[in-house]
Amino acid sequence: MRIFSPIKKANKLMFISFFCLICFASFGQQEFTISGEVIDNKSKEPLPYAYVIFVGKSLGTTTDLSGQFQLYLSEASEADRVKILYVGYEPLIMTVAEACGEETFKLQPKVEKIKEVRVNGKRFKLRPFMREVIERYNEERRTTPHIAYGHYREKAKLNGKYVMFMEGLGYSVFLGENPNCTYLSNYKFYNEDMRCCNTDPQWKKCYSERNVTYEGEEIPPNNSFGTLRSFRCLEHDDVLSPKLSFRYSFDKDSTYYLNGEPVFVVKYGFMGDKGTIHVFAENMHLLSIEKEKKSKHKKGKVARWKEKFYFNYYGDTPFLAKAENIHFSENYEYTNELDILIQKLDEFNVSWREYWDMNTYCRNPFINYTPEKWKNYHIQPDADYAQIKADLSQSGIAVEEQYNNAARKWYYPDSPTNKPYVAIDKIIELKKLF
Repeated sequence: MRIFSPIKKANKLMFISFFCLICFASFGQQEFTISGEVIDNKSKEPLPYAYVIFVGKSLGTTTDLSGQFQLYLSEASEADRVKILYVGYEPLIMTVAEACGEETFKLQPKVEKIKEVRVNGKRFKLRPFMREVIERYNEERRTTPHIAYGHYREKAKLNGKYVMFMEGLGYSVFLGENPNCTYLSNYKFYNEDMRCCNTDPQWKKCYSERNVTYEGEEIPPNNSFGTLRSFRCLEHDDVLSPKLSFRYSFDKDSTYYLNGEPVFVVKYGFMGDKGTIHVFAENMHLLSIEKEKKSKHKKGKVARWKEKFYFNYYGDTPFLAKAENIHFSENYEYTNELDILIQKLDEFNVSWREYWDMNTYCRNPFINYTPEKWKNYHIQPDADYAQIKADLSQSGIAVEEQYNNAARKWYYPDSPTNKPYVAIDKIIELKKLF
């Protein structure tokens, strides 16, 4: 059914204004990209999981396992300060101008006596240790709304051929623990810029394979909703739940050292669920959790899930850093990934009306594609991007052209929900936070 044209025209005018505001909100402001490697000044070894914080807007990111990081600032001045922190090292504070001129950031170890760490396998009691890890996580995690800027990517393959590819830059928003809504619906991703290639008719067949109850004409965008939903299940219904963790068995698999700090590798399981936890032995901070399970569809096919979650700690507060959800059976494979690029560390508020309007917008986003924006964040192409382009261009339309064809319109063009005005205002407001 077609929507009455005056409403559609009003929506179009509104979105022209909306994206003009997004494009020109930074007019007159300077953009900066700070990147490089954080190392120990004496040993020259890289420092993984160091905090890199833009003080002015309380924005943060962390270094990867090789000590590398990148922090894009949409609005900043050369005199603004950047702070690099790492446990056991003196903080490094410099201006944005100074940081942009560096490729290697050297941290000086603090002069203090470091006590020897001994792990005695006979005396060490794993179950109480894991109970305390889970209790600390739930005490320290933020239950009030918080926000990050991130990149999501999803792709699907049917009988060895890619039939869908979408990715977006936008806001990963935890809307808080609200007693009036389910905990599975309060962690969402809102696209600011999106490239979409989902017109292959085989994608609908693939989706029906993955969702056995699907009978619709349109396939909803995932926008990392499934991945964030899985993360919330991990916290409430799985091994991170303080009420349910007692049912899991734990087995210490091995110990390794990360920058001199011992990390335990712990296997866990309960009935059909099993996984692996990497956790620092001393401060009990989680590094990652990997889990897998399998189930039998109504159609008689066996499907398997593999999920991976990585954590960043700012001080003692844990945040989701990266997540990956892979769902596959004998003839299809679906992958959804979320990578947090910048974490907002101070408070963030969402009203009740904003909550529900943003929920609607998440399921039916307006697709805006700005190629220049992707260059700012230096997003690495998917490892299979060459095959993705080849498979999805077989209709004679190149992938880049398909991105442009899908842009400047709602995901569902004729949906009556194409008017969440509060959500639009909120997304414009979100941009100002970064």
